[in-house]
Amino acid sequence: MKTFSLPGQCGNVVALAWSPNGHLIAAACEDGTAIVWHIPSGEVVFCRRLIRTRLLTVTWTENGHCLILGSENNTLTVIQIRDGTLVLSQMFDAPVKKISFAPRGRRFLVAVGKTIFMYDDQWRAPLQIIGPSPVLDVAWSPTGGRFAAVCCDVFVYNVLRRRTVYTLTDVDVCEPCSVAWNVNGKDVAIGTAKGTIQIHDGSTGQRFTTYSLSTHRISHLSWGNPCLAALDDCAEMTLWDLLPREHSGVLTQRYPSVQRAFAFSPNGEHIATGTRQRICIASAG
Repeated sequence: MKTFSLPGQCGNVVALAWSPNGHLIAAACEDGTAIVWHIPSGEVVFCRRLIRTRLLTVTWTENGHCLILGSENNTLTVIQIRDGTLVLSQMFDAPVKKISFAPRGRRFLVAVGKTIFMYDDQWRAPLQIIGPSPVLDVAWSPTGGRFAAVCCDVFVYNVLRRRTVYTLTDVDVCEPCSVAWNVNGKDVAIGTAKGTIQIHDGSTGQRFTTYSLSTHRISHLSWGNPCLAALDDCAEMTLWDLLPREHSGVLTQRYPSVQRAFAFSPNGEHIATGTRQRICIASAG
């Protein structure tokens, strides 16, 4: 396991993201600071306080040269890691809750209020998908052709055909909060306010299994290889080795300390976790 300490007086980590090549890990902090470590050496290669309000989300551009960050003050920021050049700063009418870059292709999603904006790398006028309530989470399928989003409902959207594939209402999922795809893109995991996780077919929406993981709201989900990681509202994190289409789950690890954020490596085999003042990287198996 590798451990990296946050420099200086940085605030708590709120989001983590691996670079596409798996060599760098980025952290967004609650005081508006963004930090990047070179994992093999442990060296801090970028550290800057970008804003004076809370950052909410962070991801990398496809080439791994820039960070895209969203904040509580309604700002999306694109910044180059090499020299700190500000590439873009864009204001929205609500906090930028989630940014998600497509694993293939050059599209990325920005969740703001009730709207999901879908951009390409040319920053042309984005496609806007407006939901019935504020967007809580959004996740690309591994192929990059579809994404799943959570508002009061859960829906899967086909990007190429520009249409909704299916929608799961409160009849299907009670109080959804978070969503993640498994590594082959066949199944979708949905975390709920009651601490359960439901596994659905990514193409049809058919429900296969339901697991009770916590007594608290599942605020964040991500699927590695092979484990599914879940973080609840009490900052308790667990790793589960699940069979999506059969009711069989093994608790691989329960993290004893308070966890603020986590992210799987690009190949899903390692996991980075963030506590108050440090980042830990370990095997996800």
